[in-house]
Amino acid sequence: MAAVNATLQVGNISRAIIAEQLSQRESPHVSIFPRRNRIRNTRLALGVAEMDYLARHLRGFHAITTSDWVGTHPVLYQDRELQAGMQTVAPYFFETVGARIERGRAFLPEDFDEYRPTAIIDEDLAEQLFGDRDPLGERIYAEGRPYFIV
Repeated sequence: MAAVNATLQVGNISRAIIAEQLSQRESPHVSIFPRRNRIRNTRLALGVAEMDYLARHLRGFHAITTSDWVGTHPVLYQDRELQAGMQTVAPYFFETVGARIERGRAFLPEDFDEYRPTAIIDEDLAEQLFGDRDPLGERIYAEGRPYFIV
């Protein structure tokens, strides 16, 4: 009886360790890149309607979102200017790809609905622009537009 009990406890402990290790990893995710029309040199944009369609027709997915690479542009804060890669994202992007936000918050549906100029920056950009200052709530400029760091 003791050997069976010990074996079951080892199994439970192993599952708990595996679950903990999996929770520390990024979520598995699938990226879809629409084909480019080579004649017109255009690409189909995936918007809210396409995301709704995919959500209704794809089975086994926890969440669906979209993003687009904007490119590298100057980002300004007071007297500092740096080149930074920029990406636009749809609601639930961070949850969908399993990315952790170390400080601040993810984008809220209201940010999108009310066209709030919000931005999330990584630790490297925060350190380079703000040094030891807290970047949350500060205003930066990218592509000539103001964004508040959330």
